[in-house]
Amino acid sequence: MPQFFDVVWCKAPIPSGHDMTTAQVYLRPGHFVAVMPSYDGRLQIGWVIDKGTFGELRRHGAEYWIDALSQQVSPTLARHLQARRSEVSAPFLLNAICDRLLEWTRPGLLLLGDAAHPMSPIGGQGINVAFRDVLVAANHLVPLLRQEAEAESIDLATRAIQDERMPEITLIQGHQQRQAQFILGRTLMAKLVLRLMPQIVWIASRLRMTSKRSRVFTKGATVVRLIA
Repeated sequence: MPQFFDVVWCKAPIPSGHDMTTAQVYLRPGHFVAVMPSYDGRLQIGWVIDKGTFGELRRHGAEYWIDALSQQVSPTLARHLQARRSEVSAPFLLNAICDRLLEWTRPGLLLLGDAAHPMSPIGGQGINVAFRDVLVAANHLVPLLRQEAEAESIDLATRAIQDERMPEITLIQGHQQRQAQFILGRTLMAKLVLRLMPQIVWIASRLRMTSKRSRVFTKGATVVRLIA
């Protein structure tokens, strides 16, 4: 599934008086920046860029890409990044991929998590679905391994694992694709949604509304429990 964006990560010093308990998000048509405190006392910054443009950013040097990033955040944070540009870490690229193998298994082999179905960064689902893969795999394989089952039985179990997990992976990746187009796209609809985003968030919080996609991202699409 082709992706139209990548994510650039970097770190910067924490501004004076910054709230270390909250994250900030900056949205503009076609642009997205997330800023959050990191474990090491610095700011972790994730900047969405057009796919394939990272090389050009790096070729122009630190001053260029920091100025480009500064245009996507608040004036206060922009001044901070420019004043402390020598302390902003070198950017590194997260190549956005959202895809899945048609076959996760071969005799004696089972692929799980990103090896079987790399997830889009949208919603931070990579680690979530990988854990759910592992739980399902344990439910199928642990009893067989305890019984020292034949290789044929184990291979059949790996196929059952793929069959059980594939519907949820397909659903979540579909949600990720649509949300990327909806939030990060450059269509008139995306621009309208961004303009109305504060009101949408306020109404949703008042009414305790959660979309089907949000529930899928927070609770998964299927019930997964460790029973092995």
